[in-house]
Amino acid sequence: MPYTRHLFSPARCALYPAALALWLLLSGCEPARQQVLPDWQNGDLVVLEDSLQPGADFQFNHELAKLFAGYLHAKLTVIPADVAHAPEMLAQHRAHLAAIGFRSNSASPGLVYAPSYQTVAEQLVFNNAHDAPADIAGILELKIAVVSGSAQETLLQEIKRKQPQLHWESRSGVGVDDLLDEVANSQLDVTFANQQQFGAAKNFHENLGIAKFAIATPSQLAWAFAPDSDARLREQATQFFADISKDGRLHGLVDRFYGFNERLAPLDAAAFLEQVNSTLPRYRALFKEAAHWSGLDWKLIAALAYQESHWNPLATSFTVCAA
Repeated sequence: MPYTRHLFSPARCALYPAALALWLLLSGCEPARQQVLPDWQNGDLVVLEDSLQPGADFQFNHELAKLFAGYLHAKLTVIPADVAHAPEMLAQHRAHLAAIGFRSNSASPGLVYAPSYQTVAEQLVFNNAHDAPADIAGILELKIAVVSGSAQETLLQEIKRKQPQLHWESRSGVGVDDLLDEVANSQLDVTFANQQQFGAAKNFHENLGIAKFAIATPSQLAWAFAPDSDARLREQATQFFADISKDGRLHGLVDRFYGFNERLAPLDAAAFLEQVNSTLPRYRALFKEAAHWSGLDWKLIAALAYQESHWNPLATSFTVCAA
């Protein structure tokens, strides 16, 4: 009891707030602890994926990551991350790599890249209801938005070095397809998208157009690692991409997720677009459920279903199979 009285004496209690403040200050000065990753050589591969942006890009990279995990005989653990925060998360060693499409032909001090898996043209997209921009100078006064940290924002940062007046809105928590929808609905003047992203959106928005002038060199899309990541894992990734390029698996994946852009018959486009607003809403939830179970983009499934049956559940094939 005497000890207790001494511990809570008025003089000592007066010191506690100051001591608490000093403790909080010291705690704040302590450097953030880095994540201790499991050893990928022991069968645990941790990967960042941009699952905040559902669609063909995410699903393509997810299938590619599953292939890579199988190549390493490892279990795949996925951590959701948007492209803007992926470099910071890699620096904190929260994942072995980011299975996200970065513009690898633009140097980044915080990242090193795997071999490029796809080369895509970057395009300036506008609404055909307005005049097509003749050059970059023609968009300086327009409302522009791109996905934060995306290949398109990296591209704009390159352009800004030559056009300092260029400004844009950097959006988080949205996908390129969302911004293309905004351009189609005249909520945004222009955005930037690669040829695959534009091709998918064009199937649903006939009023989207692309500028005719060259924007920049095409993006060489690639996964990213932290500079201090395990060099042996990077070597494995290099060999993996060489193998799947040689045996055709990479081409097969690209065709699976993006080939439908070329296969949708041009003569069907007008009728298809008419039904996007009238018929598609009734089946959208079913297409999204099918996408969840198949790993395919729901828009890809919808486009192929249109080719098969024009979204008519009573349609039959020549072999009398129900749609």
